[in-house]
Amino acid sequence: MTYTSWPDKTPPINATGKYKLRDPWYVDPNTSYICEAIMGFEALAARGVNAYSWVYQPTLVSPTYNSLEQYNGDAQRGINIVTLIGADGGVIHVPSSYIESFPGETKAPYARLIVAVDCGPLPEDYPLADMMEELKQVAIANTGNGDTVIKVSLHIIPLKGFVDTSTEKNLAENRWDKMLNTVTPSLQRLTTTESLQKANTKVSAMESLLRGG
Repeated sequence: MTYTSWPDKTPPINATGKYKLRDPWYVDPNTSYICEAIMGFEALAARGVNAYSWVYQPTLVSPTYNSLEQYNGDAQRGINIVTLIGADGGVIHVPSSYIESFPGETKAPYARLIVAVDCGPLPEDYPLADMMEELKQVAIANTGNGDTVIKVSLHIIPLKGFVDTSTEKNLAENRWDKMLNTVTPSLQRLTTTESLQKANTKVSAMESLLRGG
């Protein structure tokens, strides 16, 4: 018999749900288990616990396995002993190399993603409602989340000092000029789509004329 090198599948502490173990360890597929403890062989030895006699020898009794070879191989690889506690109160001590899958292993981590836009210095009463609504629609279009999930809010940070009326007039004119001469990516796409639609219409008309001729 030779050592079987199974992948190390050490779950995080408190990982709760359905586990799948390799033979000869077994868990009830209909029972939820929680990872209660994770201990390395050296940490167990420091507590006076021999991982071989405690976990490997009593379980690996099948002729298919050599419990001592499996223990020595796992010890060299730094395998852990994982303690699982079932919802039914059952306790299982299993090497992490004999865990085939654990809850959360294949799940994608989710988080709340927040995109902030600093609009720069503006009058406090500057109208931003239309822009905020457009930002919301852009977020919906790019994430697929609904309008009950996407939230756009306004936060005002007061600035020290002030801007006099004549300066504000010049700033407003400059802002307006830039707004008139700025083409956003969404507008570019819309313009391209409209151009393609017009071109397709012309092509269809030409094809109809040619067929009719």
